Amino acid sequence: MSGLPGNPCKLAENAPVAQWIEHLAEIGDARRFRRARQLIRVAGLDPVVLESGDSRRRGKLSKQGSPQLWWALVQAAQHTARRPESPDRDLYLQVKARIGAQRAALSTARKIARRAHHLLVTLESAA
Repeated sequence: MSGLPGNPCKLAENAPVAQWIEHLAEIGDARRFRRARQLIRVAGLDPVVLESGDSRRRGKLSKQGSPQLWWALVQAAQHTARRPESPDRDLYLQVKARIGAQRAALSTARKIARRAHHLLVTLESAA
């Protein structure tokens, strides 16, 4: 692991999702997802896209997938909002000012899912 940029184990300790890591085990082998967006879809945090002709709009969250993973990511996002030292707090506050606290938590949860995907892929490829 010494050849990796930064120390992935140290990153894992400081990640906002560290308290909910047992729920993140729902991900399994993170390398089965080619993109972090696929993990977001598995967690049920992706909005449904309603299309008709040339019009396209986003609907509610799909909520398809693992409820434990969805819960863990949303809890991590809400925890992030309360921690001033969190790297995602600025994102949460910007989105909250624009569209509200619930949507800000979901946006932050998607960001945490992307970070968790990249972190797990890095750790699994180093092992």
